[in-house]
Amino acid sequence: MIHHRQAFTLIEVIIVLTIMMAFMGFVFPVGTHLKNRALTLKTQVQCLRYRQGLLAYKEHYGYFPPFLQKDQCLHLGNLRAIFTATLTGKDVTGYTAMDHNPDKICFCEFDADELHENGLSDIFLLVREQLSPSEASLRGKHLISSNHNVDWSSEVILFFK
Repeated sequence: MIHHRQAFTLIEVIIVLTIMMAFMGFVFPVGTHLKNRALTLKTQVQCLRYRQGLLAYKEHYGYFPPFLQKDQCLHLGNLRAIFTATLTGKDVTGYTAMDHNPDKICFCEFDADELHENGLSDIFLLVREQLSPSEASLRGKHLISSNHNVDWSSEVILFFK
């Protein structure tokens, strides 16, 4: 009596590997796209939080923080410590909240390192005072090549690339 051992033939293994490779070729680009989209949404939410914090600051004090130059695009990464101290009402290395937020009110809760997290896009700020929405749009587009749901009609414009 001959016992036949049941095993996959070489052709069957090659076919299965080919199917698996084709499937992975479809899954990896989709996963990368979803990761990029999630990062974009995260940045949009952060920008909305910062904008709401700046508007709350203006509502409380009657003006925007003095370090913000109106109608000028500013890179938030360059203002990380002072921006954080002002909006959170907490002291940050190099700056005290009292410098621009004497009441130490928390207008927006976040960490200074949030502006430099790995993968976080460059965030720019424009406090539009004299600029029309179209002029503000041109200024912003000069800095970044693609806009992600930016509300150019707002008094405070936060955008990223």
